[in-house]
Amino acid sequence: MVLKRATAVAVSAAILASAPAGAHFREAVMERELLAGAWEKGPGEPCADIYPERLVLRDEGVFDAPGAADGGKIWHSGDWVLEGARLKMQAANDAMLNYRLEVEGPDEIVITSDDGCRVIYRRAE
Repeated sequence: MVLKRATAVAVSAAILASAPAGAHFREAVMERELLAGAWEKGPGEPCADIYPERLVLRDEGVFDAPGAADGGKIWHSGDWVLEGARLKMQAANDAMLNYRLEVEGPDEIVITSDDGCRVIYRRAE
């Protein structure tokens, strides 16, 4: 699956590089594609308990958090937007919440809320 995903990203990059769209558009699409996929929450602080255990980011800008609606989590499903190092996620009440995003490598991201709560997600296999 990793090889298939890497090939798909490489092909997408080649197509986008040859497209007449501006560099900012291509960069935003590539970043979104690299984050797309299934993520599982890693160990963290007690404040991270309100975030779902599993998160599926789709490259078209929607996400799903399986089982989160039943567990009273802050995200269930909705839209996600990446703006540089900021991630916007649609909350259960439909508000768009802002987070700082750190990419710790191809398999780990850290999402930090404005109040400083750090949530670690690792790519699911």
